Amino acid sequence: MFSSVKAFQKNAAEYGRSLILDAGEGWNQFWFTPYQGPAIAWLRVATGVISLLWWLSFLPDLSLWFGEKGVLPLSTLETLIGTGSRSVYRFSWFYLGESLLLTSCLWMLGLIAILLHTLGIFGRLSTLISWSFVISTVHRMPMLTGLMEPVLTMSLAYLAIAAPQLNTKKLNTQKRLLWRGKQTPTTPLDLSLNRLAIRLLQVHALFFYVVMFSTQLRSDTWWEGEAIWTLMASSETRTLDLTLLGKTPWLLNLFTHGVLIFEIIFPILVWNQKLRPLLLTLSTIFWLFLGLTSGLLLFCLAMLSLSLAFWPETSTESGQQKIPDPA
Repeated sequence: MFSSVKAFQKNAAEYGRSLILDAGEGWNQFWFTPYQGPAIAWLRVATGVISLLWWLSFLPDLSLWFGEKGVLPLSTLETLIGTGSRSVYRFSWFYLGESLLLTSCLWMLGLIAILLHTLGIFGRLSTLISWSFVISTVHRMPMLTGLMEPVLTMSLAYLAIAAPQLNTKKLNTQKRLLWRGKQTPTTPLDLSLNRLAIRLLQVHALFFYVVMFSTQLRSDTWWEGEAIWTLMASSETRTLDLTLLGKTPWLLNLFTHGVLIFEIIFPILVWNQKLRPLLLTLSTIFWLFLGLTSGLLLFCLAMLSLSLAFWPETSTESGQQKIPDPA
């Protein structure tokens, strides 16, 4: 009897140990399997172009947004947010001053950083500096923070982790335009950091989908099927006017509920390799249509760019390659 108990304890211990080892191996494969697919390069370019468009939108009214006599001078910002508004947790380059000369110089430095990031010059450094200018604007002008800024800051932060090279032979034709220094990451650490950046982008993108879905469920317009019509009819900045669809309310209701269904199935089914191309195609159609008709073009383009994180990989997709120690 005692021998049976000891055998059971031994088997249970071995089983528990194997579970822990398998879980650890699965964790490492998910987060650190070497990655050298095209998504990193395309994400950097897409995020850079969107950041550039967003940054240029401030140019006509720098003094209005950041000046001493603008809509929110630093003294008023401290009153609204509190004495901690200029703490290290709410860092901003624009806290240095409010003169037009200084804000213009800061804006120009931010522009240069974003251009370097887009072109892949100075890799992680230019990406990190670009992120610092974007987050500086968010902290300095919180009233301007909308749907796009969280997506933009998150994308830049995670891309700063990835290796800066143009890491696929298929993009050699762009080598002159998107200068990267050396072409392919040469160290296992670079490849593992690429994977980590891709996974963080993927997980955070799906988190956005879940948050949007849960938020929309709290609105009556989504339950009643009128949300898409509200976006299309009230926008003054839309590129494509499809308000004629108001004559077919059943179609608008169908599209509204279709959006809800898509936002909940995408985070679940996108991990399936066979269904991924279909879901990425639907994602492209969805975000382009919504961006052109709602006036939320930059936000929709930012969300669409995150779909690149799920771009089909090369031979490392299967995870069969030996996983290097990320340390």
